[in-house]
Amino acid sequence: MSQRTQNHIIEDESRRFFSGLLPKSWVYRNKHEDYGIDAEVEIFDAKGNATGLVFWVQLKATASKDSKTIKSVTFQNDKIDQLKSYELPVLIVRYSSEKKVCYFMWVAGIIQLNRNAKSTKIYFFDEHFWNNESPDNIYRHLNRQTNIKRGNLRFPVKTFLKRTPTDGKSRIPYSRITFLKNNLSSLPKYFSLTNEEGDSSLQILIEETMLVFSISDLAFSSLGFGGVFIDSEDPEKVNSAILLAFCTSLFELNRDDLASSVFFENGLFAIAKADHVYLARFLPHLLLGLYFSRTMELLCDHLSQEPQENNFLESAINMIILPKRGDYSEDELRLVENFLQLSLKLNDIPGNDFGKGTSCYNLGNFYRGTGKLPVALDYFFKARRLKADYKLQAYFLEEVASILFQLGRPYFAEQLFRKAFSLTKEPGFIKAYIGDCLLFQGKYGEAVNIFDEFLSDEHKTLEHLDEWSLKFTCLKTLLKNDYPKKQNRNIALGIKYVKEGKYDEAIEADMLNGWAWYQTGVELHATGEPISAFIAFLMVGLVRKDFAGVWANATMIGFSNQYRRIAYHKRDKNCFLL
Repeated sequence: MSQRTQNHIIEDESRRFFSGLLPKSWVYRNKHEDYGIDAEVEIFDAKGNATGLVFWVQLKATASKDSKTIKSVTFQNDKIDQLKSYELPVLIVRYSSEKKVCYFMWVAGIIQLNRNAKSTKIYFFDEHFWNNESPDNIYRHLNRQTNIKRGNLRFPVKTFLKRTPTDGKSRIPYSRITFLKNNLSSLPKYFSLTNEEGDSSLQILIEETMLVFSISDLAFSSLGFGGVFIDSEDPEKVNSAILLAFCTSLFELNRDDLASSVFFENGLFAIAKADHVYLARFLPHLLLGLYFSRTMELLCDHLSQEPQENNFLESAINMIILPKRGDYSEDELRLVENFLQLSLKLNDIPGNDFGKGTSCYNLGNFYRGTGKLPVALDYFFKARRLKADYKLQAYFLEEVASILFQLGRPYFAEQLFRKAFSLTKEPGFIKAYIGDCLLFQGKYGEAVNIFDEFLSDEHKTLEHLDEWSLKFTCLKTLLKNDYPKKQNRNIALGIKYVKEGKYDEAIEADMLNGWAWYQTGVELHATGEPISAFIAFLMVGLVRKDFAGVWANATMIGFSNQYRRIAYHKRDKNCFLL
């Protein structure tokens, strides 16, 4: 006969006890370890009306009589990270079977994990003790979070100061609270101090070595003691440091409007520029917001004064701007170009081939990202001449090869892609790009084999393989229907035949003539040959990126045809039509 363990008994006891502490209008649901969660609680008001507030509960019960054991619990770091990743807030509840009491803490408020080990001990204090006011505090906390998420955060922000240590050992002198109060009181535009944590939107935790800014457990930042700012006797320097940390939490909250206003109104760039950590954290927000032009102006001034910063700033700007270049106006992109050109000019000094080469490389990436491919290629070649080791960097060779391919030089692109493939342990899509180069050289049989290898090798490690699955499908189908495995593409003759309406002849001259395939697809569909029309439209979409409408044609034909025969790629089930 099976017996229940002591752990199971106190776990069930903790569920019953905790659910009994909740207001009768709240709904408690056991989760049976779904997502590693023990329970879900939905909050209703006294009249039974839904508030929309829901939280999850992680129960940790103990039968120990030791007070230190009762008021602490150890979690695996991975577990805490998992609980923090959930969209719903998670409440950790420590239940004492011996004393019949609970302590509670929001997992989002666990700021410092012991990353030097696999686990972290969490301490509970008197403020975490569950009492009659706890349900109201939970409701106010969650309601405040909801309002902040809806954008209801305004200056001055109600601010509460706490000096509870997280490690259970440190003793925080009261003088630090006095020190901080005096500084915050001198910034009434941004902070309004309150003695009630439940009324505050910003909580500043005073630790032994740092201040932690928490916007109701939604966004955090920290500021260390012992540095030049906090221990400074200069009130302006201390206030600037406080505002910089405040900005960090506002940016993390995605309130770029509030953070940027604090940043620029108080001249915080002067501090941020001295610390790459701050600057790297702020630039994505500043360069994607309303203060773009002002930010670029400050960066240019900083670069002129500190030219040694150029390579860091160039790389940061390229990484931030190029992925979202479509969001910028021509004038804004011109400011970025001017900045990068200024950096190159400042690097153009004797004996600085490394810095100059890096600037040329960053300019090459900028022009590549903005579609000025010949100019980009020129700067990449300059970078290679100045820094010879670029020739042995797979990423560099891949970038140059992609430009050559787009400029209609597939043979030279293939050679560089193959060299890049040989230099890297993480080839990603390089083999697929080699297949593309072979395809556009008219080496269709070789291209099919490369696509086959790529799909077989990478189908478990890469996503977004659809483009090459379709290329494999179309080419395999055409080759099985006696289209040539190799062709000396005569692009000019193909265009001539299209203008004359000779579409079959155009394809015989150049099997990648998109216009010929499009007209062929229209004719085949009109004469009741949907499979062939389907392949024709797919070919157009694959060789001509500007023919977006053909995907609709291919999709409609594909769904409407009920009699297609399908064969599958031998490993990842990518089909081709027979």
